[in-house]
Amino acid sequence: MILYHGTTLSRGEEIIKNHCIKHDISRVCTNTGKLDCDTTNGYVYLTPNIETAYFYGNLNSLRSEKKDDLKYVYIFKVEINEDKLLPDYDELKIKKLKVKM
Repeated sequence: MILYHGTTLSRGEEIIKNHCIKHDISRVCTNTGKLDCDTTNGYVYLTPNIETAYFYGNLNSLRSEKKDDLKYVYIFKVEINEDKLLPDYDELKIKKLKVKM
């Protein structure tokens, strides 16, 4: 299955340097109390939609404290077996909240 991962310039360059997308990193969006952007540590967020990957990469760039991160967004194309994937419970919380509103 082909999926995409969007991230900031600085994090993208780390991914290229290390040849992997690390799952245990400091989060750009966490513990803010805003369920629209909180993420759970220990997971890599992937999407089948390249535009969604760009959206989140751009969102993280805008929230980054590194000035160069505003210049570019990295989009990584990842091939992964579907049986290795887990549901995105953070996204499910958001959708549940939106339905209640």
